[in-house]
Amino acid sequence: TASICNRSCNTITVTSNTELICVTPALSQRQANETCNLTVTVDGTSDYTPFTYLTSLTPTMTSISPNRGGTGGGTTVTITGINFP
Repeated sequence: TASICNRSCNTITVTSNTELICVTPALSQRQANETCNLTVTVDGTSDYTPFTYLTSLTPTMTSISPNRGGTGGGTTVTITGINFP
């Protein structure tokens, strides 16, 4: 198992015997920028490392244009915001 801030990862994918991918659970804005533990438990043995959710890395959408399109698809949509990956 794997958890961050005592909350289970949304999904866990084991890629090798030394690596896994954890999709992080959401946190509220008031909990952001606080360091907590990323804990991994295998066969009853746990280890942890510090992890910090950073609000500065959270994508924020500020506008979308156009704000509607036909049901046939094919409309090009421009999304504007900050911190997109």
